[in-house]
Amino acid sequence: MRNVPNAIANFFPHQIDRTDLLRFTGHAIDIAEAAEMHVGVLILTLTRRSKQEALFGVSTASLVDAALVRISESLRTEDLYARLSDDTIAFVLPSLKAPAQCLLAAARFTRCFEIASEIEEHGWRSVPAIGIALYPDHAHDARQLILRAEIARGL
Repeated sequence: MRNVPNAIANFFPHQIDRTDLLRFTGHAIDIAEAAEMHVGVLILTLTRRSKQEALFGVSTASLVDAALVRISESLRTEDLYARLSDDTIAFVLPSLKAPAQCLLAAARFTRCFEIASEIEEHGWRSVPAIGIALYPDHAHDARQLILRAEIARGL
């Protein structure tokens, strides 16, 4: 993993960049195939972002940063994420024993965003839209798995 040149990266040892996302997902699929396990990819995007910024001047990036502090506490050492934009994050959850683990992670991540938005002084709710795709259920290669998670997100 390479060092990410922003200050918050020091707090997130699980973070990878967009380039490494595809490579890591492919590697996770290879391991899961041999072990007959699942790989989950979650693509999370905040909704109502532009309205929040226009009405309250609250930065989406700061809300995502606050949520990521909480999310990083619940990540396993093998879990990674890539910050795709100010309001979009991709999570790769390798070596899942059951698909339901991915749903539990999505629920945890959503709660972390609810808590982070409650911290904001205006009380504005920025609810994440989450798309989930699982190997081998929804795709058999990394590129297709990430694409299916983006389609499932539906934005």
